[in-house]
Amino acid sequence: MQRLFFTYLFIFLFSLSALSQTYTYRDKAQAILYISEQTQWQDNLTPQILIFILSKDKTLYNYLDTIRISGRKLKDRDFVLKYFSKPEDLLAQHVPNIIYISKNFSDYTDTIANKFYQKGIMIFTDENKVSDKYIVNFLPDNKEKKLFEINYDEAQKRGFVFPERLLLLGGNEELLRSMYQDTVIKLRNQIEDLKKQVYIIEEKQRIIDLKKAMLKQLESQIALQQSEAEKLKDYIKNLELSLNVKKRELEQKQNLLKEQEKKLQEKKDQYEKLRQELNSKEKELLVKEQKIKNINKELAKAIQRIQTQADYIKLSIVILMALFFMIYLYLSGKKKKKEIEEKNKQITKINDELKVHQQIIEEKNKQLEQHIKEITWSLNYAQKIQESLLPTEDQLKEFFRDYFLIFKPRNIVSGDFYYINQVDKYKIFAVGDCTGHGVAGAFLSIMSLTALHDIVVRKHVKETGQVLDILREKIKEMFKHFGTTSYQGLDIAFCVYDTQKKVIQFSGAYNSLYLYNGKDIVEYKGTRNPVGYHPNEVHFETKTIPVKGNETIYLFTDGIYDQLRQENNDKRVKFSKVKFKKLLKDIADLPLKDQKQRILDEYQKWADIEEQTDDITVLAVKL
Repeated sequence: MQRLFFTYLFIFLFSLSALSQTYTYRDKAQAILYISEQTQWQDNLTPQILIFILSKDKTLYNYLDTIRISGRKLKDRDFVLKYFSKPEDLLAQHVPNIIYISKNFSDYTDTIANKFYQKGIMIFTDENKVSDKYIVNFLPDNKEKKLFEINYDEAQKRGFVFPERLLLLGGNEELLRSMYQDTVIKLRNQIEDLKKQVYIIEEKQRIIDLKKAMLKQLESQIALQQSEAEKLKDYIKNLELSLNVKKRELEQKQNLLKEQEKKLQEKKDQYEKLRQELNSKEKELLVKEQKIKNINKELAKAIQRIQTQADYIKLSIVILMALFFMIYLYLSGKKKKKEIEEKNKQITKINDELKVHQQIIEEKNKQLEQHIKEITWSLNYAQKIQESLLPTEDQLKEFFRDYFLIFKPRNIVSGDFYYINQVDKYKIFAVGDCTGHGVAGAFLSIMSLTALHDIVVRKHVKETGQVLDILREKIKEMFKHFGTTSYQGLDIAFCVYDTQKKVIQFSGAYNSLYLYNGKDIVEYKGTRNPVGYHPNEVHFETKTIPVKGNETIYLFTDGIYDQLRQENNDKRVKFSKVKFKKLLKDIADLPLKDQKQRILDEYQKWADIEEQTDDITVLAVKL
């Protein structure tokens, strides 16, 4: 602001130094057209602007007529001149737009001013002092060292607004002092605004730091859960190993049981053989007893009694031994069998639990896969809807003389958008970045596109700053249910190109416009406000950019230069806006399709294996 003030002061002093020269009729003619052109008129201008000249000679008239014949227009309209040498002839005419009264007819100035005292009529005079009814007065004797003097209050009554540069050239001392005080007040207000913005930035940084800490804590929890999952995997693996060991032990015990059964069978076979041998011996004894019966009955009886007792004792011993051996084998086998059955029950229980867990995991995986399919299908369908609202390649080719477009959504659908349209002689194009990305950003981008199209087509608003002001109110109205401090909105670079005048109007909400003029990249910065709620709202500034037709214009969102990557010191850094601007300057002389490939190559080289940070849009055009 200080630099702007000193610039105006330099223009003012330079103009004062030029006043020492003679102020000719040619200078007056140029001044009348220049002052009228620079002044903001009310909207009821006629298709042709009518200028009355009251003077004793036609010198001023002739100069103005020569300028008119050369094709000069006034406020984009043709102007018509009428010369009068008699005041009564002028007073008999209908209402004009501009009246010039020379010094020779100064006695009639009040009469003429009273006759045509209404809004939209600008009166130039040659008086030494401006009357209450005149607007601009050329100073014939130049005593005050000024080209002209402006009646600022009267101009406002008649619906005229003068820019500051005219007021500096033609304002009186009191007006200049007031403008200086206003400038000081504006500077102080801007300093206060800057302090507030610094506070807001600090608060946002604090919130970002808090979110980073929360993210770090979340990452720690995820790592802990991953560690627990690894432990669970190890537990299952150990359980499977233990189960295999149990199976091997069971097989060994089953083999041992078979060996025990085999031994038991061998004992039974031995017992049967022993019983057969015993029977054979009993028969032999009966034969011997029969032989000795003849020797002595008593001895035979005694021997027979003794033999019978011995047989009973032997048989009892053998039977008892066999019985004890069979009991031992039976008890031993029953114990082993019980242990084996117990182990089998444990193994069966573990297998059942594993099957249940496996079924639960498989069911969860199926549900997760189904959810992923449904979400992916929805996103793909949303992508088709969003793409149907964006301009096609054929439309872009027809709209621009040459162009390239980089459009890379982060998550299938995008919070970024690009827009083109033509209304009468105006070509309208823009690149926007809505809050967030993915589904939320895509919804906001569709709403913003619809609102923007409604403003420029149905409401016929062409002044870019006014378009963004109206769009901001629409966005705030959409999100009024979230409260007056909802930060939903968008950043945008918005352009309107007048195809006849070869002039671009540009307004930006945070986003800039880059213009390559064949030598350097010139940046036109946007207003430091979003299209949405902001605690310190200001009107969006409209910048006018004349073009010759060989320039390249770049519109982009912050996704390209906010891309992160990991450095060797584990610090994540951005590509940065400075590097992006330098890259554009290095490749600006290449064909646009080659520029696009170079940008994509540099982006991929920078991002490497990192995930895409944000939605990316870059639009370069030649008009």
